[in-house]
Amino acid sequence: MVPRLRRIVPWFVVATKSRREGWAAENVERQGAEVYLPRISSVEVLFPSYLFVRTTNGTWRFLQGTYGVSSVIMVGEHPAALTPTAIEEIRALEDDDGFVLLPDWVGGRRSLRPGESVEVVEGPFMGAVGLYQGQRPNERASALLNMLGRQTSVELELVQLERYEPKGRRRGN
Repeated sequence: MVPRLRRIVPWFVVATKSRREGWAAENVERQGAEVYLPRISSVEVLFPSYLFVRTTNGTWRFLQGTYGVSSVIMVGEHPAALTPTAIEEIRALEDDDGFVLLPDWVGGRRSLRPGESVEVVEGPFMGAVGLYQGQRPNERASALLNMLGRQTSVELELVQLERYEPKGRRRGN
């Protein structure tokens, strides 16, 4: 008897309407497909406007008519597909609440988290200290700096900011 090879069903990459990932996911699930929508918080998804879909038989055309779905990402005439291993690698980064934990180190340095104290290390605001507010979609970082006796929100290149460590405090303490 010849052993049956088990067919690996890929995950399809689906673009959703802006900020409607959850609604699109519900509509896809209602049609019997498995959906993975990785989140980094209760209100923020890892890949805005995208989700991953796997069907039992590999069909995908029904997705194009699903409410909340903008399109199926294609490579030529075929849908872009991820292996189950790729999805498992993302799931392996989830905490107990199901949120993906992003690495602390990005680009060779420890990443900043909103609310952390930062110092501007280059540019016209060099030496100013404030609070990191996050990164904008245009790739610029937002910081609330203490300037002229008040806090002012400014946008800078991320490389212009470093974690602020007051003089006298050593790293690792």
